[in-house]
Parts: sequence; structure tokens; C-alpha cells
Amino acid sequence: MISRTSISGAVDKGISGGEDSHLEVRNCLIEKANIGIASKDLSTVEVIDTEIVDCNYGLVLLQKKPEYGPAEISLKNVDIKNAKTEKLIEKGSVVKSNGKAIYGKEINVAARFY
Repeated sequence: MISRTSISGAVDKGISGGEDSHLEVRNCLIEKANIGIASKDLSTVEVIDTEIVDCNYGLVLLQKKPEYGPAEISLKNVDIKNAKTEKLIEKGSVVKSNGKAIYGKEINVAARFY
């Protein structure tokens, strides 16, 4: 669990879950990062009571490694402010927010970052 943490100016990702990990982010502030929160390669990130501010990408979900699968992020009371792209979700991945699922449509998202 990552709790009560402020992250500012991360060149790459503020917080990143990967390779079938399960991560809880609670009461955090992530600002001025390239990517606020990333979930990749079959990981699940649960984000609660958190702000993501002034990032290029608020949330990014993708599959980077072929031996893994899509990613998931669950949001509860999360505020994304002033992101150039709020959510970048690869096909197969999903963001769950307020009882609603947002399924990805993007193809080969990893190529944009790696």
C-alpha cells in the first residue's frame, strides 16, 4: 500500500503497478508527472481518495510484456485535474469508477512509452 504520499515532478510515472501486482494507493497527491498512475501487465491498482494534478497522462493502462495480460485500475473518490490526457486505456484493460467500467480501445499503448 502507498498511503499519505506526495509525488511531484516524476519524469516517468508517479506510481506504477506491473507484472501481476496488486497495489492500493490511498490519500495521495501526484503532480507534474508524465504519467500519474500506470497499471500494466495484468496488475490491479486500487486508487482511493487521491488527486492527480497537472500530469501529461492521468492514468495509463497497458500490456507491455506478451506473457502477461491487460491491466485494471479501480477508482474511488479520485480527482484528475489538468491532465493533457485523462485516461489512456489499451484494448482489454479497464478502469472501474463509481460502479461504471471504461474499457480500453487503444492499440499498442506500450509503443508510446517504451
